[in-house]
Amino acid sequence: MNLLVRALVRAVYVLAAVAVAGSGASWLAWRGAPPLPSNREAARIAALALPGRPVPKADRLDPPFTIAFDSVEVGRVEFEYADPELNLTGTARDNLRAAGWSIGHAYVDPPDGVDQYVARGFRADKGSLSVRWQTAGADTGADFDVVRQPPSRVVPITAAGIVLGALAGWWLGGLAPRRRRIGALAVIWTATGVVLLALPVADGLMNLVSGSSGAHDLDAMPFWEAFAGFEAVRGMTVVAAVAVLVTVAAEWRVSRSSAGR
Repeated sequence: MNLLVRALVRAVYVLAAVAVAGSGASWLAWRGAPPLPSNREAARIAALALPGRPVPKADRLDPPFTIAFDSVEVGRVEFEYADPELNLTGTARDNLRAAGWSIGHAYVDPPDGVDQYVARGFRADKGSLSVRWQTAGADTGADFDVVRQPPSRVVPITAAGIVLGALAGWWLGGLAPRRRRIGALAVIWTATGVVLLALPVADGLMNLVSGSSGAHDLDAMPFWEAFAGFEAVRGMTVVAAVAVLVTVAAEWRVSRSSAGR
C-alpha cells in the first residue's frame, strides 16, 4: 500500500474516532446541566429588558438540546414579541446591562442597516443563564429567549474526548501492515470518508473554541451538533459512516487473505 493510501486510511480512522469520542464526551459533559428557570422567573427577566410592556406567553423547551426535523433545537424559555420597534433592541440591551447582565455578542446585519429587514440581536449573560434577543425588522417582531450557559466542564471534557479519540484512531490506523493493499473502490470510499468527516470535525472544533456555532447563532452548541444539525449534514454523516465501514471491511478482508497464504 503506497504512502498516500496509508495516510488516507489512518486519517479516516483518526477522524472517525474523534467524531465518536468527541460527540460522546460532549453528550456526557452536558448531562446534568442546570435546569431552565420557571416561566415566571424567565418572565421577570423579560420584564427587566422591556419594563412597562406586557410579557408574552412563554414557550419552553426543557432538554438542553433536541434534534428537530432540520436543526438541533436549544433548550430555552422563549417569548415572542409581536411588534416591537427596531430601537427597542438598544433599549432592551441597555436595560439588561443596567440590571447587571454582561452584554456579550451583539450584531447588526447588514452592517449598514439600510435594509428594511435588518437583523439586530445581542446576547447577555449572568450566572448560569444567557439571554438572546433577535429581531429582523419593525414588522416582524422579536424573539427573547432565556437559555443555559454551557457548564464549565463542557470544554475540558469534550477536548479530552477529542484528544483520546485522535490517539486511539492514530493507533488503530497504524495497526495494518504496510504490505496490505485494498482495492481501488475501497480507496475511493476511504477518501470520501476523510472529506466528509473532516468538514464536520472542523466545524465542531470551531464550535468548541468559540462557544457559538456562528456569527448569527448565539447558542453554544455541543460538538455532536456538527454531525446532526441539518438534513444535508446528517446525510453526509451517514455516507461517512458507510465509508469508514468499507475501509475497515476492506482491510479485514485483505488481512484474512494475507493470513491464509
